[in-house]
Amino acid sequence: FVALLNDVSVFQVVWALRNYARFILFYAACLLYLDEKAEKAFWKTMLWIYYINFLVMNYQFYFAGISRDDLGGLFGGTGSNSALNIFILIVLCYVTSSWLSKKKSIVSLSAVYGIAIYEAVLAEIKIVFIEIAILFVLCLVFNLWYVHDIRKILKIVLVGAGAAIVMSF
Repeated sequence: FVALLNDVSVFQVVWALRNYARFILFYAACLLYLDEKAEKAFWKTMLWIYYINFLVMNYQFYFAGISRDDLGGLFGGTGSNSALNIFILIVLCYVTSSWLSKKKSIVSLSAVYGIAIYEAVLAEIKIVFIEIAILFVLCLVFNLWYVHDIRKILKIVLVGAGAAIVMSF
């Protein structure tokens, strides 16, 4: 929408969407075509990559002097923020859904969200903070049938409020 307001060609917008759509299509294809065992292995691998990316980004930022748009961890240098953004959101979506269905602990959820916020700050991906709030609400809505306990709902509200407070700084 913003691109069209800035008089960017529709062809350029469609071409740029191709770059983002391939990540989303890959994850969707994995979910559609993998059996349950392979899907568990896929998500375990994705979480390992997520934590390794966290370590690589710390090394790049503190020891290699790489910052802002050049900081991408395992996703490369300049221009890698889009890939990092999509990766963060997909892992957050998985962990949030797993937590809501009681497959992940609140500690695991908090660690993944904390890393996401930290990486977004280091790489200066500002849109992630808005996307996290939207993602959390959407996961809550889509997983509502898993939430039957008033204490669980209270925890969700507290984690959401905590995330909002952290993001406001």
